[in-house]
Amino acid sequence: MFFVIHIKKSSESTWVVMHKDYFKIIIFSLQDAFITLLPYFLIRALLTLLSVFNEYFHYFDSNNFIHNVHLLYDLFPLLLCLSISIHLGKGFKFKKNGFILLSLFAFLMLSEYISFDGNSMVLSPNVLMYSFSIPILLTLGITILKEYDYSFNILTSGHKEPLNEAFNFLFPYTAIVLIALSVNMDIYQRFVNYISNVFSSFAIEVQASLHLIISHLLWLFGIHGTTTYRYTFNMDFYKESIFAGLPYEQFFSAFIIFGGAGSTISLIIAILIASKDRHATLIAKSSIPFAIFNINEPIIYGLPIAFNKNYILPFLFVPIINFTLSYALLTLGVFSFHNVDVPWTTPALLSGYLLTDSLMGSAWQALLIILGVFIYLPFAKRQLTTHASREEFYEKLSLVEKLSSNSESYNSFLQYQNISMEAEIINAALKDINEGNLILFYQPQIELKSGEIYGFEALLRLIKDGKVYAPTFLSTIEKAGLEEVIDMWVVRQVKKDIVNWKKITKEIPHISINLYPKTLVNSKNIYNIIQELSNYNVSIEIVEKALSHNFEKINTNLAKLKQAGIYSAVDDFGSDQANLSLLGVINTESIKLDKSLLDHCDTTKGSILYQSSCKTLKNMNFHIIAEGVENVEQLNFMKKCKVDVIQGWYYSRALPLYKAIEYRVGS
Repeated sequence: MFFVIHIKKSSESTWVVMHKDYFKIIIFSLQDAFITLLPYFLIRALLTLLSVFNEYFHYFDSNNFIHNVHLLYDLFPLLLCLSISIHLGKGFKFKKNGFILLSLFAFLMLSEYISFDGNSMVLSPNVLMYSFSIPILLTLGITILKEYDYSFNILTSGHKEPLNEAFNFLFPYTAIVLIALSVNMDIYQRFVNYISNVFSSFAIEVQASLHLIISHLLWLFGIHGTTTYRYTFNMDFYKESIFAGLPYEQFFSAFIIFGGAGSTISLIIAILIASKDRHATLIAKSSIPFAIFNINEPIIYGLPIAFNKNYILPFLFVPIINFTLSYALLTLGVFSFHNVDVPWTTPALLSGYLLTDSLMGSAWQALLIILGVFIYLPFAKRQLTTHASREEFYEKLSLVEKLSSNSESYNSFLQYQNISMEAEIINAALKDINEGNLILFYQPQIELKSGEIYGFEALLRLIKDGKVYAPTFLSTIEKAGLEEVIDMWVVRQVKKDIVNWKKITKEIPHISINLYPKTLVNSKNIYNIIQELSNYNVSIEIVEKALSHNFEKINTNLAKLKQAGIYSAVDDFGSDQANLSLLGVINTESIKLDKSLLDHCDTTKGSILYQSSCKTLKNMNFHIIAEGVENVEQLNFMKKCKVDVIQGWYYSRALPLYKAIEYRVGS
């Protein structure tokens, strides 16, 4: 056994192109990490609720139960680090197991999460910042190392792959140990103590404001704000009276955070009123029993609010409004307080009544909750759009990844073709897809007899810098053998567009899509196409030249599509050497005449050829679609030829989805 080390600077690669979305991948990975832990948060919230009830009803040994609840809370940093590592590894396509182990090793070495008090092991819950920062920093480090094609190979027989993978993490492990041995945490602690002493010198109103803002900012980063603030800063002011007979702790829980930090009970109501997002609605409903008792982890981590730019403003703004209005009202002496101890888990409305001994206290709380609902409402409505853009991002990332050099077809292509030029085209295409916007436009197809819209053809377009371009890279994608990836992306995107179309017009339009022969040869693709499109009034177009290759397999699969309600057409008929004998047995219903045939109809021979082609196809019971109709003379000629459907600039160019919908509605 011996070692071989390979280190070289890689060129601009598809991997680099993918990870220019580094920040987005991290944010989405963090959000997914929280959502994955939702069962844990629900159990934790339920046990917290049980511990509150147990204080009054004494169902079981309180000390032992509370100890177990605290243990569950203390496990959160470790579970979060594990969940974040899993999702970052998935998002960045790392060797998952190796990256997870490396993250956990770094977390345990650097965070001092586990310590010993005599013979007892102690878990420190106040290390959540390490749960985030360590996996993210490791991701950054590995991303940089990826630029150098760094590999550490152990040439040996048996277990070669896991050994090579393990030793490729040797450098990061060594660096972590050296950092752990050299970092002096006393400097950090002295800095925190200094800030805490500065805060303690302020008036209680200033300390209260800082506590409100800082704790909520921490929540937005997924860190338990109130608990972390208590561990970090001096909290003596918490028990001081902000008004006569009313400590700040009581003021904070009863007049600011209804449902928990962020006044999330207002958010839950807003979601149930306005949101069409199924995930958000489900989380809101699940959070209700806990929010009543001011336990907000299920909604904050399950939605999530943490790392969600959609909720930053209202999550901060609603508590600040509650603080400002309540402080102003209580300054006027509207209510009097008598040092009544009301636990923080006391439901809103009841806590207001107990503190003020008046229904006016409950009414004020209700008014603030309603105000919070109105503030949250527009953001709750936007949540579906946020999730849609997130899905589009992942779809784009998936497309880039599948087209990347990990493809066996692509590797083979680069070995045997013009490597430098074609590779540049592929990488430029990936960059365009990643940085631009690969979308579908829709060109109307018109029934000649009625003049009504027959349907739309889906056409790929690329938007860059506000301009629309044809996807010129498709021919290179086809040469590289990657056309199936593009086709299946189109299939999924057409389905999404039809769903959005139906929401607006309550109808499902007829859409035709062009697919490559290679896609239609693959039985797995046929199964996926049927699963995606069988209920969506979609037809498939296949280019004429494909009929001379793999005809039997393609024809069999076209029959399967037809059986599932997905009809097909021969596209670009007349643009190649047509094998007319195949028209008698092919499982298609329509023939689409190529524009090149129409362009020659200003000659006698061209006109005769077009008319005779239409007559023959009609006699064979084919539905005829003519493309490339651009002027009234050509339109009149189409009437003479008795084609069924026409398509071309005479009626409309290809349109973006919203314009196509407007065209359909206005027709």
